[in-house]
Amino acid sequence: MLTETLRGKVGAPVTGQDEFFDREKELSQLIEKIERGDSVYISAPRRIGKTSLMHKAEEELTKTGHTCLFFDLEGYLTPYGWISDWFVKAVSGKETKLTDKVSMVLKDECRDKVCTCEDATKIYLKKIVRGQEGNYQLNHLEERLRKIFSEREYTLAMQILSYLSAIDEAVKGKELIERAKSERYHVDCFQNIMQNLEHDGYIEKLENGWGFRSRLLKDWWRHRYGDA
Repeated sequence: MLTETLRGKVGAPVTGQDEFFDREKELSQLIEKIERGDSVYISAPRRIGKTSLMHKAEEELTKTGHTCLFFDLEGYLTPYGWISDWFVKAVSGKETKLTDKVSMVLKDECRDKVCTCEDATKIYLKKIVRGQEGNYQLNHLEERLRKIFSEREYTLAMQILSYLSAIDEAVKGKELIERAKSERYHVDCFQNIMQNLEHDGYIEKLENGWGFRSRLLKDWWRHRYGDA
């Protein structure tokens, strides 16, 4: 728990390095505790900077590959509402086309009961990651690789995606290059593949490496292809 009193001017939440200042110590403490897996309760008078601090921590943690979700629970009338929205955002990431589909499946399965996080996880794994719904929505992504790459490039692309899906944290580009070289691929070939995978929405470059654009795609890929 951050126990030191926060003092400062009141105002709307701020974002960006130029606007956020004089909270470096609190920011460092907050990020350290989150990365350690601690729960953190921030208490201070209204409009003194709690939300700005949380947004800045979200910004910094996202740069290092963490998935951060911000929710204002004041507008929710039932526990299911925020659990459903939280789960959908967590697994869909930037893949907005998948968000509605995941949300629809969850709401359909939880229609007559209040879903807990455990319930949502089971539904997600059964219906989306391992079920026909996930295959129907995501199969075309593997098929697209066959269309845009040569057979040799396709093989490397599948290896890269399968490896990324098996690793929890972001993977350094240098590590991926070394894997490509070990399979006797030229660096230019590797870079072309990475550019295409990024452009087409499979992966994204984070501050500390490469990773999938969405948890859903990563989980589905790991279940379907493993470490190819």
